[in-house]
Amino acid sequence: MSEEKKERRVLAFLRSLPGRMIVSIFVLTLILGALLMSSILFLSINAQKDSFVQNAQEQANTLARAMGLDPDYLEIKNIFANSVLSHGVVYVELAGTIGHGESFKKAKDSHLKFLQDTEFGGHGDNVYYLSEPIRDGDGNLIGVLKIGYDELRLANQAKHMIHRSVVFGLVYMWALMLITASLAMRLTNPIKTLQKACKEIASGNIDKELNIESNISEISGLGNDLEHMRRELVASNKKIAANEARYAAILDHAAEGIFIFDKQGVIHSFNRSAEQLFGYRADEIVGQNIAALITPHGVFEHSKDHLKNFMQMEISRLIGRESELTGFHKDGASFHMALKVRAVVLEEKEMYTAMAADISERKALMDHLKSVAEPDGLTGLYNRSSFQGELERLVDLTKRTKQPSALLYIDLDHF
Repeated sequence: MSEEKKERRVLAFLRSLPGRMIVSIFVLTLILGALLMSSILFLSINAQKDSFVQNAQEQANTLARAMGLDPDYLEIKNIFANSVLSHGVVYVELAGTIGHGESFKKAKDSHLKFLQDTEFGGHGDNVYYLSEPIRDGDGNLIGVLKIGYDELRLANQAKHMIHRSVVFGLVYMWALMLITASLAMRLTNPIKTLQKACKEIASGNIDKELNIESNISEISGLGNDLEHMRRELVASNKKIAANEARYAAILDHAAEGIFIFDKQGVIHSFNRSAEQLFGYRADEIVGQNIAALITPHGVFEHSKDHLKNFMQMEISRLIGRESELTGFHKDGASFHMALKVRAVVLEEKEMYTAMAADISERKALMDHLKSVAEPDGLTGLYNRSSFQGELERLVDLTKRTKQPSALLYIDLDHF
């Protein structure tokens, strides 16, 4: 695995809920745990040091009082010689009139030198030195006891305590992170299930029932709401499907040829009557241009402006009214076609619905009636009614084009 992939995976983990929880717990434990543990260790070690100093002072005071009451020099020498070897005392020195003025000094190491201490570890020599006056039964000063206690044992105990505390803290932190990771997974698994369900619903897979199991009320509530939404979508889709089926049935059984096309002229829907009218199957014509229906074969490929003009100019004229156009069958045959166009909005797009019908027979009948009604039956010339209609047509043409026109009327005498 490349370094870049590793970095992406690490970043993805840190951005996830388990990653954020684990990092948060780690940081909080590291900061608060370190402060708490260091405070406890500090108080505990200082308490041990104070206890050590207090015990040393009490022991030295007891020894000094005992020597003052029974100043047997030889016995005292034996006591301190044994103490230096076995009771944590590393330095003893007697001075004064006790023992007929003979001085006594015993040290575990020859380099030890008495330096009065006021606190534990005062001189950094691992020995706590203190002095106690020796007084007789009458309270007279007869000597001085100088004694040193080994601090190293307590210092080692403090180090071991720190080491054990650090190990305990690391184990505690690791256990806490494992517990956090377990809780995070219990949180994220239902959320991932919800996320997957949302993707399936968004992609249209809404038939599978959701079953989100979680002890967290918010997550279970969200799962219930999503399941309710899924059921509403299923019900809504069934209604839409039923409406679409009715709409398709109406379209397929309509007498007129009905087709839908967009602003670019691309056909999107073609009903059964339109298939019979134009000779194209729906799967053949859907996706093709409307030019195939209103333009002679082979013309549209060489005249793109025709469709552009139709879509920009003629469509607006055709909307909301019935117009007559020439339609073209798949085999190339043309026919007279009545076309009604309406603008609609489908899926937030402007579309056009067209209803087409073959009016060739009706057109032929109208032409026949016109040919019978307009010419004179005897002469074959246009009659007065034809003249009046042509006059109205030219007047309208003159108004639109602003161009002068003339109409000649010749009356035959005695006719």
